[in-house]
Amino acid sequence: MTDKKGIAIFEDDNISRALIRLAIPSVTISLITIIYEMIHQVFIAQLNDTAMLASTSCTVTLVLIITQIGEAVGVGGSTYLGRQLGAGNSVRSKEIVRACITLDLFLSLILMAICLLVMKPYIYWQTSDPAVIRYATSYGYIAIISSIFQVFQLTLCSLFRGAGDVRFPLKVMLMSVVITIALDPLFMFVCHLGIAGAALSTSVAALVSCVLCFYHLLSGKTYLSWKPGGFGIDEESVRAIFSVGSSVYLRNFMASFSMAVFSKQVFVYGTEFSAGCNVGKYAIYFVNFFIQGVCNGLLPFASYAYGADDYPRLYQAAMWSFKVLTAYCIMAMLFMAGCAEWFISFFTRDPVAISYGTGYLKAYNYSLLLYSVYYIITTLLQASGRGKASMVVSLSRQGLIYVPLLIVLPMLFQENGILFSQPVADWLTVLAAIFMSRDLLQTIWERRKTPSRDEV
Repeated sequence: MTDKKGIAIFEDDNISRALIRLAIPSVTISLITIIYEMIHQVFIAQLNDTAMLASTSCTVTLVLIITQIGEAVGVGGSTYLGRQLGAGNSVRSKEIVRACITLDLFLSLILMAICLLVMKPYIYWQTSDPAVIRYATSYGYIAIISSIFQVFQLTLCSLFRGAGDVRFPLKVMLMSVVITIALDPLFMFVCHLGIAGAALSTSVAALVSCVLCFYHLLSGKTYLSWKPGGFGIDEESVRAIFSVGSSVYLRNFMASFSMAVFSKQVFVYGTEFSAGCNVGKYAIYFVNFFIQGVCNGLLPFASYAYGADDYPRLYQAAMWSFKVLTAYCIMAMLFMAGCAEWFISFFTRDPVAISYGTGYLKAYNYSLLLYSVYYIITTLLQASGRGKASMVVSLSRQGLIYVPLLIVLPMLFQENGILFSQPVADWLTVLAAIFMSRDLLQTIWERRKTPSRDEV
């Protein structure tokens, strides 16, 4: 596809309409992911086997180490793609796609081999229960081997969005969820595969999604193109992809690390406190899905506008997103202030856990309004290719600031130190984000009325 139909949304569309068109699929995908995870867990819970339930968490970190490559390469490649398309360098798109697919294959195979080698020692390190070890091993082998399909799916869907194709990734996600929901009961209960059936259904869905993505790439219905067997990398593409992608990968890795520290810290104050905080943390995902969806829609638009030197559209897009997210955060704050206990009760019936979970959500209210600032700045840093600044900001919220606070504050304030570690980290991270992005923000502000390159 050589015309500009796919990228017209970045150049000609009304800004608010374009951002809505880009955001709706991203918000929907985020919501579908949450619903999918809930339904998947419900099916696993129906097994009524605590060993099977426990086994799913034993290898999840290893699987994430592999699949997060897809998101990292996808975000790095799509932002670079957007900047190149905006600058009029459409011929670079083939090299970018080729580099992304090659990196996915190369890095995934290396990490798969490593994870398969360390899987059993890693499982034994976590538990000595023979039943859990047996189930975790069967679940882990399937999940790790099939993770490469998820890597390709995540990367290609990001590239499609970067080229203005926002509908196809949504269709792929819907197809994946439908397949998983249909196959979960079939494999787990009808075929009596138990927890291995849960891993197998996810693997089949990932395989089908991966095949659909490559078929779409080869169909000529997208702005992007790739020839089967066309592997290779060029230094410029790899440098640009890693510049942003490495920050995404390290952010996700740090999130996993901070979650481990969080779990250890909350258990100090008892099972009920741990359950309440974990439920509260899970409930926050329902607040964040809209914010992340809007920023996922802003990212390709901002990347293209930055590449085209179209600062007026970049400024207007950032301000529109900021206003929308600020309004949403205010509504979320009001909701959690009045309905936190009712919301937590959907996830647990234990009155003590509900009390702690409610406190956790209400503590989040002290920093929730900052989310619009944090996510907009992070998105603009990624869109402009400022990988180092984006990495520092992302790592600060998830680890560099958060983890030390998670250790120190409980020493001073006990349970309240746990509850307020993330809000305090959010405030400090936003201050750091503003400082590190000051040059970019100043440039956008000063050139907000400057004609784009195409208008000069």
